[in-house]
Amino acid sequence: RPDAAPGSGTKLWQALAADLAARGIGRIDLGTQTAEAFYRRQGLTTTLRAVSSLRSRTGSKGPIWNDLVMMTGRL
Repeated sequence: RPDAAPGSGTKLWQALAADLAARGIGRIDLGTQTAEAFYRRQGLTTTLRAVSSLRSRTGSKGPIWNDLVMMTGRL
């Protein structure tokens, strides 16, 4: 959300990861179109670039294209 406080996504991720780990889940797999950089900062790695240039948004220098990627990480 544009109005979310800075760091709220990271806090949400940390709470989710802690909850899953407490339940005995040691790995997460997910797909994303726009948050690859965020999840990489959380320690996940990209395992597959499923669809190249699937989605675009307008940036200050024109369109920014995002791929659909699959990612995985240990909790």
